Amino acid sequence: MMEVRNDTKRRLVEATYQVIQEKGVEGVTAREVAKRVGVTPTVIYRHFENLYYLTVLASIICISDYLETLKTINDDEENPVEKDILGWENFNRYAFANPPIYETLFWGKYNDQLEVALFDYYKIFPEASIHNNDAFLISSLFSGGIEERDFIWMRRGANEGLLDYEDAKFLSRTNCLIAHGMLMEHMSDYTVPGVAQKAAAECTALIERNIRKYQKKC
Repeated sequence: MMEVRNDTKRRLVEATYQVIQEKGVEGVTAREVAKRVGVTPTVIYRHFENLYYLTVLASIICISDYLETLKTINDDEENPVEKDILGWENFNRYAFANPPIYETLFWGKYNDQLEVALFDYYKIFPEASIHNNDAFLISSLFSGGIEERDFIWMRRGANEGLLDYEDAKFLSRTNCLIAHGMLMEHMSDYTVPGVAQKAAAECTALIERNIRKYQKKC
């Protein structure tokens, strides 16, 4: 029975992902998703808290490439501050290519429950789970909202004497505001050739400049 239930959840998430790819996040409706799976819309609410949460789970498929690249950055030999800058550069490259998805996941109403959504997602799609023993990477993925997750990275810089702790907190807050503000600016024009790349580079430059002002000289 549990296997059948999980299979239905899987098909609903996959169908929602298809709708997102074809029509965007705003195109997701219970009727459209249910029709693609061959069930009634009420089935969705037997398996998920609501349609929005189903959309969040389906959106995780859209950021699978981004999640894979995080481990590469964490494996890099750079110091924690440089890793954070690389992390933002990487995030911006993907986020500005699809602002609606990243805004939904990282700043939407479930942003502080992304860790719950990721756990649920990996239960439905166990083959997609991150199979490694990197405790730091796992904690940064499964901890609070984006500001809290960024602070986990920035705190390592403070631990190594590269930043003051209060500055690390401030930077996590302001860098998230910079990224979110710029993403919102490009919700409607990111598909215009060259716009996403230019916006990502500008956002990364602003965040790096912000960090450098507070980074201690070695």
